[in-house]
Formats: sequence, structure tokens, C-alpha cells
Amino acid sequence: MKPAVRNRPQSVLFACTRNVVRSPMAEALGRHIFGKEIYFASAGVKRGQTDGFTIAAMEELGIDLTKHRPHTFEDLEDASFDVIVCGDSGHSAEANVAAWLEEHHAALRSRLQALRGRVEVGVQILRDAEDSAAGEAGEAESPPVRPRGHAYFARHQLRREQRERLEREAEAVFCRHGEMLAALVDDVQVNRPRPVRGKMMVLNLSLLTDQAGVLRVGGYLEQVSQETDAEVRFTGPWPPYSFAGTFPRLKEIAEPARKAAEIGTIG
Repeated sequence: MKPAVRNRPQSVLFACTRNVVRSPMAEALGRHIFGKEIYFASAGVKRGQTDGFTIAAMEELGIDLTKHRPHTFEDLEDASFDVIVCGDSGHSAEANVAAWLEEHHAALRSRLQALRGRVEVGVQILRDAEDSAAGEAGEAESPPVRPRGHAYFARHQLRREQRERLEREAEAVFCRHGEMLAALVDDVQVNRPRPVRGKMMVLNLSLLTDQAGVLRVGGYLEQVSQETDAEVRFTGPWPPYSFAGTFPRLKEIAEPARKAAEIGTIG
């Protein structure tokens, strides 16, 4: 097992102008070097066109970029990164900001007005993956003694079944608590689950709400923590950084949960 590296980021975003050359190359190199130890992504201020030179250059290093499609920050599944690396050799930072504001001023002004008086809070629900897997293994019948090759595939099959079961449980928890939380706030951003040692993060949300909504969410999460063995994390409030752009919404599927919340049930 590799020793843990102190202060190593868990997620890195590479940003450039059009997400065509520099940022996708950096993302691919990061994944090639670190594998799954660090989550890498890339984005551009504008969406460019796929560049054959970039694909050919990376192919010489044994890295396949043929499936990369340039995209912008609005296309990112998660806007929370430990480190953001950016650069633009063609223009100064001031020129880039001025050009961006000229193009997006009206939309930005409208968005800021919508965020006035609102704060952001984070909600994560985790469960103990090791205990769950051990419990399932204890309940199952002892497998027969098999030759080494068969035993390897049997263990692989068992791990896959455990992972699939945990994923189904995570989906159920998300449908239940995600919709209920969406009914209590103004907007919801669905974030990518983060790796946590010995845990499985089944819910990772950023919520946009007012100060009264913070109390509503806190009350609901208190009930969740008392009625389940899951670990509940509630962070914030802080300025609504995650909602300055366009993100996935959960409000459209929350109407049934909203009605339940109005009568004070958890669902």
C-alpha cells in the first residue's frame, strides 16, 4: 500500500480558453499518472472544436484522447474542486475577465439578484461500507473449498455483488432524502460522491436557501441521524458559490416530497 501523501488534493480542475489543447492534455496526463488516486477534470470558458494535433500528440505517449469532447464550466457535473489550474498565454487575465463580463453581464446580473439573501449549505450522508459488506458476508453461507483460480473468481463475484447492493442502497437513500431536502430549500446541486476511508458516501448535495431554510434542513437532518445508523454531515452556511452557474436541479422531481414535508413527515 502506498503511503498517504499529506496535503495532496482529492480533485483537480484544469481550465483554459476552449478546452481543446492544454486543459484536456493536462487532465489526461493527470489520470495517466495518478489513476484513481485523484479526480481530474477540465473545462473551457468557451466550447472549442476537437483538435487532431492534440489527439496525435497524446497518442505518442500512449494516451487516447479520441473520446474527449470540448466543454465549458456549465457542463461540469461538480463545481467543487480542491485545486483549479488555469492559464491563457494569448491574453492577460484582465482581458479575459473583461471579455467574459461583456458577453455574460446580463445573465450574471440576473443570477446575482436571484442569489440575494441566500446562503449555501452542504449535506453528506455516509454509511459504513466495511460493516455492511462484513454483515452480508456473515449472513451468506460459507462457500465451498475451491481451486485457487475458482476461488479468485468467486471472491471477485462476491465483491461485485456487494458493490451493486451498496449502489442500490445509495440510490434508495438519494431518492428519499434528496427529494425531501429539495422540498425544503430553493435549489439543489447534486455533487459527485467523495471517497471517504471506510465509508460510502450515498448523498452529497449543495443546497441554496435562506436563513430560515438552514433551520429547516438542520431539523430534518437531526431526525435522520436519530432514526438511522447513517453518519450525517451538515456544513455551512457560506456564500452560494456553487450556484453562480448552471447546475443540475432536483426541484422538478421533488413535488411529492414537498407535500410530505408540509405535513411534517420524513417520508
